[in-house]
Amino acid sequence: MEDTIYVAVGKDVNENKLTLSWALRNFREKNFCILHVHQLAQIITAIRTRYAMSGLEEHELVYVRDSKVMQKIQKNKALFDDFEAKTAVERERKNLQKILDRYILICSQIGVHATKLFIEMDDIGKGIVELLHRHSIKKLVMGAAADKHYSE
Repeated sequence: MEDTIYVAVGKDVNENKLTLSWALRNFREKNFCILHVHQLAQIITAIRTRYAMSGLEEHELVYVRDSKVMQKIQKNKALFDDFEAKTAVERERKNLQKILDRYILICSQIGVHATKLFIEMDDIGKGIVELLHRHSIKKLVMGAAADKHYSE
């Protein structure tokens, strides 16, 4: 849509409210779309690592570079099977929808209709560029626009 203003947001709604508020104030009569790059692979890696480390005793945390401790970590990582990974992926996708719904709620509370658009990609910059290309996005608001030092 030619008149749509796309607002790039992160997963922390409180940190990104300012950007969304700025866009809503400055483009009052426009359609809005909340845009997000979901770094799912990084989230799953962090969950898998936390799971692996959870099997260690407190005294072993000091010796993480020890080969026996590393073997224990690898064994615990292996226990994080495909089912648990798929469950974690589903949970993270549901969590993302809840986050995006909070942005939509902010818009609807002031009478602005907004849609949501996201992509799963490790690199946020590449994800934004991909969305710009796929959806022929012409108007994008990003975090710096909300800061008076970066906008006119």
